[in-house]
Amino acid sequence: MSAPDSYELLDDFGALTRLAGEWRALYERTRGHHLSASFEWARASWETTAAPRGRGLRCLIARRDGQLVLVWPFVCLKQGGLSVLRPLGPEASEYGTVLVEDGPEQENRIEAAWRALRAINRCDLITLPNVRSDMTLDRVL
Repeated sequence: MSAPDSYELLDDFGALTRLAGEWRALYERTRGHHLSASFEWARASWETTAAPRGRGLRCLIARRDGQLVLVWPFVCLKQGGLSVLRPLGPEASEYGTVLVEDGPEQENRIEAAWRALRAINRCDLITLPNVRSDMTLDRVL
C-alpha cells in the first residue's frame, strides 16, 4: 500500500521552476487538461503579470511516493485590506483549474488539496473566480 499524499506550499519562483520537468510530465499524462494548467502558462503568467505587479507566489503541490500528482498555482495579493489568494494566470477571465493525476483518487485528492490549501496558506481569502461546472473541482467546492 502506498503512503498518503504529502502536500507542500511553494512560495518562490525558483522552486516552481525546478518542478518544470515533473510538471510537464504530469500535464502530459493527464487527460482533459487545459492549457492554463501547464507549466508554460504558469511561467508566462508569473513573468508577465504576477511578478511585475508585486504578487506573492503560492503553489500547492502533492506527491505520492515521491511522484508529483497535483499542482495548483496561485498568487497572493492585497485587496481592500485583505490578502487574497487567486489562481495564477493573466488575471483576465481564464478558468481556474487544478492539474491532478487521473485515476480513482482524483476527486479525493482535490478535496484533500482544498483542505490543505485552506490550512496552510497565509492569505485571508481564497477566490476561484471561474470554475467550470463540468470539472471535478466544481463538485468538490
